Amino acid sequence: MDTKWKSRGLLFGLLFLFTFGVSSLLVGLFEGDRYFETSYFNSEQFEDEFSHFLYLLEEYELNSIVKEEIVNSIIVTKEEVEEHRYRFGDLNEQITSIKDQYEIIIQEAKDAGNQDIADLYISERDKKIEDITKNFNSEDYVSSKIKKEKQEAIENYYAEQENNKGEFEHYKKSYSYFLKNIKTGEIFTNMNIKSEAEFTEQDLLYSRSFNNKTGNLSTNGKVIDYGYSPSYIKVKDSGLFEGAIGVIKGSNSIVLAQYENYHKQQLFFFIYVGLGIASLGVSLYLFKKHRVFNRLLSDKWRELYNRLPVDVRIIMFFVTSIGVFISLSFIGSAISYIGISHIDTVFSIFLTTVIITLFLAASFIQGEYLLSHYKDVSNFEVDWKKSYIYRGFGIFKDAFLIRKIGTQFLILFIFVFGMGGITAACLVAPQFIVLLVPFVMVAAPFIFIMIKQLSLFNKIIIATSEIANGNLVSELPVKGKSILAKHASHINQLKQGVKTSRQEQVKSDRLKTELVTNISHDLRTPLTSIISYTDLLKNPELVEEDRRAYIDIIDRKAGRLKVLIDDLFDVSKMASGNIELEKKEVDVVQLLQQSLAERDDTIKSSGLDFRVQKPEHPVIATVDGQKIWRVFDNLLGNILKYSLEGTRVYISIKALDQHIEIVFKNVTKYELSENVDELFERFKRGDTSRNTDGSGLGLAIAKSIIDIHDGTLEIEVDGDLFKATVKIPK
Repeated sequence: MDTKWKSRGLLFGLLFLFTFGVSSLLVGLFEGDRYFETSYFNSEQFEDEFSHFLYLLEEYELNSIVKEEIVNSIIVTKEEVEEHRYRFGDLNEQITSIKDQYEIIIQEAKDAGNQDIADLYISERDKKIEDITKNFNSEDYVSSKIKKEKQEAIENYYAEQENNKGEFEHYKKSYSYFLKNIKTGEIFTNMNIKSEAEFTEQDLLYSRSFNNKTGNLSTNGKVIDYGYSPSYIKVKDSGLFEGAIGVIKGSNSIVLAQYENYHKQQLFFFIYVGLGIASLGVSLYLFKKHRVFNRLLSDKWRELYNRLPVDVRIIMFFVTSIGVFISLSFIGSAISYIGISHIDTVFSIFLTTVIITLFLAASFIQGEYLLSHYKDVSNFEVDWKKSYIYRGFGIFKDAFLIRKIGTQFLILFIFVFGMGGITAACLVAPQFIVLLVPFVMVAAPFIFIMIKQLSLFNKIIIATSEIANGNLVSELPVKGKSILAKHASHINQLKQGVKTSRQEQVKSDRLKTELVTNISHDLRTPLTSIISYTDLLKNPELVEEDRRAYIDIIDRKAGRLKVLIDDLFDVSKMASGNIELEKKEVDVVQLLQQSLAERDDTIKSSGLDFRVQKPEHPVIATVDGQKIWRVFDNLLGNILKYSLEGTRVYISIKALDQHIEIVFKNVTKYELSENVDELFERFKRGDTSRNTDGSGLGLAIAKSIIDIHDGTLEIEVDGDLFKATVKIPK
């Protein structure tokens, strides 16, 4: 454990040296121009201080003028009179504006029964209208008002100047000056001297001369703005001055303190940068030798880091990177306080360097993790879809899948926050209630509609919960054309679907039971006969004639069992779609004639009268001939088994535009159910007593064959008349 902590301590120490070196180098590059001057008086800091002193000197002495002189020199021009008159529009516009301003508050006072307050507002309104009217009727009236405004501006200017005069007096303790106005010859100085030659004899820390060679000191004059730009009072013109200004060596000098502090900062800066460069060199050497950075790149942390969403990782990287630059700026500013406290400055730089070290290490680790993981662009594409931004955009997009609902929610959101904002404004400034009232009037109907929709939404939630629990509740009300009304209609349809599904389930359960029963009966009957007659054949005393009879019966029953099993196998294959068609062009008329010919003996012995109507020309269709023959054979088999003796059977073939229609009609000897769809079900037979031969799969197989040919097989029952219609696409 001790070795591990020592290793971590060494690692942090090297990172600290590296950070200290990099930060000092950057501070040297960005802050160096402040400390590379040979003297403080050549620095930008001193120039700023000197310029500020010149501004104060110009304001309080070089351009100074007595307030009474300015007041007495005030004049009002025609332009100023016109500007004052039309500042807010012409006479009618200004009077209308004043009336509009007072109309509401006067009426509110009257409505509240405060007639005295209403009269006060009326008097105030009338005075303003009278004042505006005089402005347009009397030029002297306007001039007097403008003079008064200018006098107030002058008073404010001198009051402010008096308040700030202490700063100038403080600066005068640091500077000595001797200046002469070139035009008037007036002398300005804070020293007991009479010429510039005497000024140069003074013991000064620094001095600057102003003359024709070095450049005269130029002032900007004095202008007082009296409130309405661009109107102003021009008090004094700009002037040129020659002479000199110097910095006093006295102990009370602000400039002297800044001078001494600058050189301390300068020395500290060079020591700091020098140590930093040395630290950077040592750290880079040790990094290369010990490969310290590789110890930072833990696979454990990499795995945890890569689990974060990519947008969170990128934001974290930028936060730590920005933290590095912000911390660096603190170091640069810390050096400027070296004159105040050495210990505080060193501690501040040390603490800031520690913080930068942490930020820099975090930035380096994250940068390496990001670059190594996203060398493969496909990784970024996968991770981006898991990011908060991508998912948030998806959620926002989904909120507007049904644009009407998204828009309604957005409007409600605006109304709620708008009302909250205006209510808060009313607490600060009651006059905002003028906005709140119309806002509420507009929002109220919309909120009522939303509450009504919320009521319907709650009913839908309850109904869907009941349906999920198996309880078929009553129909939901469907009013209007809103999205929720449509949703309620869909819920009603869903409920009806569940009800139908239940009925189908009950029916399916019943049919499954019948299916098992019928299969058991149809398989057991021939199988029982086979077993029985097989036992009889085992008798050694059996007569040869009986033996042959029993063998014929077993053969017949086995054949019936084979037909039943083959039919069951075929219908299962067709139901699963595991069957292939061998389509080719076939004459349907010839195929029907073949089916009739193969059953010719049975037809003749049945006593049925077959009437066949067919075209004289071939009717060609692209089908699997073997499968279509099976359909015809099954339908003919049903006719022969279930037709009433002595009746007619009608078969017709028609070639229509898109398909071929074959119709089989016969009179049944058994009463059929009105639900003809049941006849297509497996093991469903017209002979409910199941005494006739057959598997009960004939129609099911026929329909499956026609379905896979994209045709239709329809059955109609009208009393005892049975009609089967086959349609095959050409």
